[in-house]
Amino acid sequence: MTTSTCCRTCNRPVPQPEVEQLTPSLADALRQIARQTQDGKVFVKVPAYQFKGRHARLSLWGLAEELLHAKKSGSGQTRSGSWRPTQKGMQGLGGVTTAPSEVYVLKGKVVGLGRTMISWEQAMVAAPVKSKKGRSAADEEGERLFLMEQDALERSYLEAE
Repeated sequence: MTTSTCCRTCNRPVPQPEVEQLTPSLADALRQIARQTQDGKVFVKVPAYQFKGRHARLSLWGLAEELLHAKKSGSGQTRSGSWRPTQKGMQGLGGVTTAPSEVYVLKGKVVGLGRTMISWEQAMVAAPVKSKKGRSAADEEGERLFLMEQDALERSYLEAE
């Protein structure tokens, strides 16, 4: 659920991004999908109940992709439920690359990345580091950057009027 605060200028609600963390269950889901897909070469049908539907969140990091089909009506695409790891996901599993521990999502789109990069071994045992306020440092930094972007948007909007 996206919470919101009010704009300081116009007092309208401003949506806040949700924080998605790269958890051990997501890391395990990618590992299991990679095992089934012949190392990412083919798509495999993944039932939503298998990982409680959370495996779709791997696409936020660019670690997995879903096979999309054209709709019969010709407008847009439809989801197939078939997934495979991306090259980045396979590199992560191989220990070659790292990924942000968190992504910030607003209306289904990634609007920011956490500053902490973690390896796959760390993702398998990840527990977010919390600050004294009970929030991770990446949460606080992401919120600060998001508020700076919102201020810039508000200024450009007011200048345009």
